[in-house]
Amino acid sequence: MGYLFLIGLSACITGLFCIIFPKYWIIHYIIFIILTIIHIFIWWKWYTVVYNKKLILINNYNEKLVGLQIILSEPVINHIGRVPIGDGSWKIQSKEKNISVGTCIKIVYIEGNTLYVIPQ
Repeated sequence: MGYLFLIGLSACITGLFCIIFPKYWIIHYIIFIILTIIHIFIWWKWYTVVYNKKLILINNYNEKLVGLQIILSEPVINHIGRVPIGDGSWKIQSKEKNISVGTCIKIVYIEGNTLYVIPQ
């Protein structure tokens, strides 16, 4: 939708040139084509920078969990434990052998259905 606005802007700018220089109609076409290409390129660069970052995480719930800090409700014993997130329970793995209940942990990365955590 944004690129259509910019094509309309190109047409408005070309229209101003038509009012100022009415006899040179071939130049009007060239100006419109050049402005349209420039505006579409600007829109494409802006779109890929702003919206691509948001679209990556839309259906990837696991990646949204990275960086989340949680307080343990069950202890981590022998590097393995479980933590409730949302409506599910996730397996966690830590580099530290034992982590007690009530410790704040941070999710570092996810592999399959296992959250790898570090204590905070």
